Amino acid sequence: MKRILMSTLIILCSAAMTAKAEYPDRIIRLVVPTAPGGGSDTVGRLLAQKLGAALNGNVVVENKPGAGGLIGTQDLLRAPADGYTLLLATSSTHGINPWLYPEAGYDVKKDFTAVSILATTDYGLAVQKSSPYQSLGDLLAAAKKDQVNYGSSGVGNTGHLATELLAKDSGSKFDHVPYRAAMPALNGLLGGEITFIFENTSLFTPYVKDQRLRLLGTTGAERSRITPDVPTIKETVPGYEVIGWFALVARSGAPAPVIERLNQEVVKILQMPDVIERLHSLGYEPAPRSVADSNAFVASQLDTFGAMIKRAGITATKAK
Repeated sequence: MKRILMSTLIILCSAAMTAKAEYPDRIIRLVVPTAPGGGSDTVGRLLAQKLGAALNGNVVVENKPGAGGLIGTQDLLRAPADGYTLLLATSSTHGINPWLYPEAGYDVKKDFTAVSILATTDYGLAVQKSSPYQSLGDLLAAAKKDQVNYGSSGVGNTGHLATELLAKDSGSKFDHVPYRAAMPALNGLLGGEITFIFENTSLFTPYVKDQRLRLLGTTGAERSRITPDVPTIKETVPGYEVIGWFALVARSGAPAPVIERLNQEVVKILQMPDVIERLHSLGYEPAPRSVADSNAFVASQLDTFGAMIKRAGITATKAK
C-alpha cells in the first residue's frame, strides 16, 4: 500500500512540475519603447502575431514611448525575470542610450539576455520634394555656410547620431530639433518646420511615391533594396555608414529553457517566406542568431556605438 501511495505521489509531483514548466501559461507582454507607427512598432507587431501563434499563446504589444526609449526599457527591468515580459530592443536603447543618459540605470551587458537579433536596417535622409536641395552635396554645401535644422524622434536615437556623424564627417553645421517620436518628426518635415530628418528608409517610401518627399541618401554600406536608385551617403562622404538593428530581449536571469524556446521559435519565424518578404519590403534584413551569438552582437554594438558617439562629439544629456 505504501508503495502504491509513494508511486502516486511521485506521479502527481511530476505532473505538477510539468505543468509549472509549461511556457507560456499566460499572456506575454512585448514592450515596444516607441510610439505606434514607427519601424520598431511594425517589427514588434509582426513578431507578436507570429510568436503568439507559434507558442499557442497570446503575445500583446505594449507601446511605452518616451525619453529616447528609456521608459520602455526600464519597464522591462521592473518586471519579473520570468520570460513573460520581453522588449523590442534597438540600436538606440542598447547601443546609444547607455552612453548618453546617465540616469538610464542599466547595464546592457549584465541586465539583459538577448533572445535573438531580429533584423538590421539602414536609414534614409529625406527632405521635402519642394526643397532647393536636389542632392546630398547641395545640402552639405549649404550646411557648411549656415546651420541647417533637422529633426529626429528624440535625443539619442539612431537618427540623431546619424546626423551628428554626418556633420562631423562632412564639416557641416546642423541644428537639432528633437521630437517625441518618428511620426511627429515626419509631420514636422512635411509641415516645413525642419529641413530634413533621418529615419528608417521605409517610413519615407509612401511620401516619396506621392512626391511629397525626396530621399537624398541612405546610410548603409550598399544601396537600400527598397530605394536602389538613391545613393548611399558614403558615395558622397567616404567612410560614412550607420546600421541600426532590432532585437528581442528579456531580463537577465530569465529561465534558460524559456529563452532557448523563444529563440527557436523566433529563428523559425524569421525564416518564414512571408516574414522575409514583409521585412524586405520595409528595407529590413532578417538577422536571426543563436542566444549566444545575439548577446555577443549586442555587446559588440554597444562598444561600436560608443565609439561613434565619441567621434560625433555627442555628450551625455538628461532624458526628456
